[in-house]
Amino acid sequence: MAAKPSYRIQDGFRVPLGFPAENFSSALAYEAQPGDIFLSTYPKCGTTWVQYILYLLFHDGVPLPAGELIGNSIPHLEETGAEFVRSLPSPRVIKTHFTYEQTPSHP
Repeated sequence: MAAKPSYRIQDGFRVPLGFPAENFSSALAYEAQPGDIFLSTYPKCGTTWVQYILYLLFHDGVPLPAGELIGNSIPHLEETGAEFVRSLPSPRVIKTHFTYEQTPSHP
């Protein structure tokens, strides 16, 4: 019996099934704003640790409150979508696993 895939191909990318299709598509079209800071890494290489370090730097060393998700403060662009990211105050830290060429930038 073959294992079911845990991903789908969308817009030419291998995307985890848990990422809503519309959020991934909007992430591809996201336009970076002045002040946006991107945490851009290869998946499964310690990105979440760096998210927590950045959270501490931006919150004067005060830890994330118990029960709060780090993704609400430092969202994963491909998972949450551009609309959620735009709703956050600037400066925003945005996590992505896009390649360098795909990561949004501001001129």
